[in-house]
Amino acid sequence: MPLPIIQFGNKLLRTKTEIVPSGDIGNPYFRKLAREMIDTMEAEKGTGIASPQVGVSHRIAIMKFWKDASDEPSETIIAYNPSLTDFSDRKEYDWEGCLSLPDVWGKVKRPYSVVLDYVDEAGLHQKRDLTGFNARVAQHEVDHLDGILFVDRMDSMETLSTKKEAFKRMKEESGNDRPKRKK
Repeated sequence: MPLPIIQFGNKLLRTKTEIVPSGDIGNPYFRKLAREMIDTMEAEKGTGIASPQVGVSHRIAIMKFWKDASDEPSETIIAYNPSLTDFSDRKEYDWEGCLSLPDVWGKVKRPYSVVLDYVDEAGLHQKRDLTGFNARVAQHEVDHLDGILFVDRMDSMETLSTKKEAFKRMKEESGNDRPKRKK
């Protein structure tokens, strides 16, 4: 069952979350919360969601990852107590949006690759090397767990846009549907 999403302005989105004790990982409360977070993310057509976005101040994030350049994600993970290491020197700008900032998009410069450390629902430590969009999703969700929003990471507010305008700009940048020049 989808949960209400906490919106921009709520101070919980600016609060660093608490570690989930290892003995609590996978207990019925957290299992139910994780499933409801997945339902919420799916209902909103998101690529990730962090627990503060549903009013819970523990380090839990749900993330969709893609195996290749296909349009369909290959996997959704539940990450307890996630952290990031090994940020690449290579950085890339790309568009981001957020379920807690509905209809707001902007370009954010982030490391192209990172290592995600987390505990899965079985209580096992996991480590993943992530690149490109998958690395961006992980960074965005872990930021939420530290009280940071994507707008805080923007170098310039020049690209801050509504979703409609951002999608128009994305099409222009990719070369699709560009207006033709008059000769």
